[in-house]
Amino acid sequence: MDRFSALPDEILDLISGEVQEPRSLFYLSLVSKNCYHVFGRRLYESVKSGDKQIDTVALLENERRPLTSPHPASFVKTLELEFFPLDPEWDVEEKEWQEQETIRENLFKRQADSALKNVAKYAVLRRLELDFPEINLHEVLKKLTLTKFGHLRQLVIRCPIPERQSLELFESLCQSSPTLNYLELH
Repeated sequence: MDRFSALPDEILDLISGEVQEPRSLFYLSLVSKNCYHVFGRRLYESVKSGDKQIDTVALLENERRPLTSPHPASFVKTLELEFFPLDPEWDVEEKEWQEQETIRENLFKRQADSALKNVAKYAVLRRLELDFPEINLHEVLKKLTLTKFGHLRQLVIRCPIPERQSLELFESLCQSSPTLNYLELH
């Protein structure tokens, strides 16, 4: 065993707190099983949909290599899912731009759905931010309900929610998240 991996978890945790680059945290997590647990936790504790970490968090169990380590979604404490349409490019025809946007939107929906399912299954999520102003909430959440996130402390929803669903969502959150102390609905 190399000396770096033999360091106590407390020392590795201090080191992980100083490393700012996600790429460096990723490479450090590959050193050993012990390093994976310490550096992987730091790498995946806060995930945004624009970051590379979301790809890994969204992987289904059968899509992962045969690993005995915890799923990376188990480390997630904060999840931010954002989708904003791009401004049309002047040199691209309207139809082509619309097709590209549809592809981007569908990819976002699949990735968000998979990431939310994994986080609901493996993690104790503390903060969830959903920010997609042109997509209805139910299009992303589909069959997943927010009641699976009973440990939420903060929830921010900035997306269209039909009136009936808004009331059901609010009631569901109030009943299932006793630790929720910040709720923002737009």
